[in-house]
Amino acid sequence: MRSQQEKQRVEDIIVRNKMTAYSLSVVIPVYNEEDCIEETLAKIQEFLNVRFQDYEILVVDDGSDDGTYLKVKALAEKNKRIQLFKNDRNSGKGFSVKRGMLAATSDFVLFMDADCSTPVEEIMKFVPYFSQDIDILLGSRVLKESNVLKRQGVIRRSLGRLFNCLIQIFLFQGVQDTQCGFKCFKRQAAQKLFKLQTIQRYCFDAEILFLARKRNCTIKEIPITWVNRKNSRLGIIKDAPKMLSDLLKIRWNDWKGIYADSR
Repeated sequence: MRSQQEKQRVEDIIVRNKMTAYSLSVVIPVYNEEDCIEETLAKIQEFLNVRFQDYEILVVDDGSDDGTYLKVKALAEKNKRIQLFKNDRNSGKGFSVKRGMLAATSDFVLFMDADCSTPVEEIMKFVPYFSQDIDILLGSRVLKESNVLKRQGVIRRSLGRLFNCLIQIFLFQGVQDTQCGFKCFKRQAAQKLFKLQTIQRYCFDAEILFLARKRNCTIKEIPITWVNRKNSRLGIIKDAPKMLSDLLKIRWNDWKGIYADSR
């Protein structure tokens, strides 16, 4: 029979062979996530330890007024894989994602939500495309093969479809799910696109993809597993007009030449 040491050596070889040679940065914007952030980071790191030889986790605290910052700070002090950034004030998810994406140093940069609406394991659906000429990989909830475990309410789903239609009309076509918070970029593409970002809150995804279209970046949607979380901070009545305003701002910025460097 094999000794325990030999069994462990074989298991280590199997694990290493499952790892990808690409490095990965995971950007997580957070705001008042003290109830879940420790568990989220533990799950993410446990998974990445097995699948990626080289990775980093960048947490961007958007001016939380609960214990989120202190919890992540304690983890970061013990773990060099975790980097913590803190905004001076609440500046928006888009602002926070931009800060993390521009600070990332890996071959590929993923941003995801702190509530793990899409679990980090779904990144493995992206990995086979890392070696291909694709700049942006988008998690999608609406493709035929997507696995939505818990759907949003009827009103929110309807408004989401309407918002996507407006994007198709005002900005660009060809992306079925622009707002899923699970997107992965080649670092070179992320650096070029996010430095031009002006939208600080919810419509930053649409702006980045608009810029990507202008730069002729290659984009591919990938079906993912997704579950609706009740703690979404997007208010249907309050935020819908702001989102429409942001879409018009993107078009106005383009007309004014603010994105000229993206051509």
